[in-house]
Amino acid sequence: MNNEYIWKNFKLGKELDISGRFIYNGLKCLDTMETLYYEEEIFEMLYNFSVGFERLLKICVILIEYNKNQNDAEFEKSLITHNHLDLLKRVRKQYSSLPFSKIHNDFLQMLSKFYKSTRYERYSISSVSYKNQDREQFISYIEKYYSIKIDNKFPFVTYIDDNKKLKKSIGKMIGKISSSLYDIIREESSKSQLYTYKIRYDTKAAKIFIHQEYNFEKEHILTKELLIFFIKNNIENFDIIKDINSLPFDPALANNYLKSFDNDEKKLNIFGELETYYEELGNAKDRLDIINILGDYHSNDNCEEDEV
Repeated sequence: MNNEYIWKNFKLGKELDISGRFIYNGLKCLDTMETLYYEEEIFEMLYNFSVGFERLLKICVILIEYNKNQNDAEFEKSLITHNHLDLLKRVRKQYSSLPFSKIHNDFLQMLSKFYKSTRYERYSISSVSYKNQDREQFISYIEKYYSIKIDNKFPFVTYIDDNKKLKKSIGKMIGKISSSLYDIIREESSKSQLYTYKIRYDTKAAKIFIHQEYNFEKEHILTKELLIFFIKNNIENFDIIKDINSLPFDPALANNYLKSFDNDEKKLNIFGELETYYEELGNAKDRLDIINILGDYHSNDNCEEDEV
């Protein structure tokens, strides 16, 4: 195998998985957002999307443009850019019929501006005198294309947490960009008898590129269904739950507790309560020993080793 084959087939295959993970993480950030009030949440989402799509576009550019007769150094230098629209323009030279409209192009343009300059604005002292741009630009984009007015004057902030239609629509837009670029990668790979487009089916990237799912409805349903499953069935190694007394969590907050199963930041809000209950237990070691057995694939192996 020559270097070009190894590069395009394996190295870019890894890049495809990496780009999918960033896009997945961006969608996950969106999924857990309750409002568009917190700058840091929007930053995290835009950062993941900008990195994910930049890397995805560069894979397309390499597969389309690169040939062994080129000057490698010059070609690689041409890839040192954070301008998503410039990369897209290079892709369009070969794929002029890409099904992107203004809503997709403006999103990529926003990511370019964010990654090139906006993400650094808080390092400037002058930032104290104007509104945060990454948040303002994203809100403007939402208001323009999704017919919703965002109020960010605390405490009268617009809650988007339960606006499934909005989150689904944004996911659909993200999916259009992702799937279209992935189709190019698959087509260009096939032309050269490469397997760059092949990714494992049990990864974050597979959700984006293979299953083409751009929201987390299935994950939320699965969490609840598994919870019902564990409550309703006598599962080997899980029947010890019956012998453990429940901590005195507040039944009135049951929905918040359930929501934390799919939201890591919601868990953070409950940790203080958990720590208080454990402090009240005094010596919590026996309880933790039992708790840690649950879901531990190696618990039986450990018992066998101890017996030996």
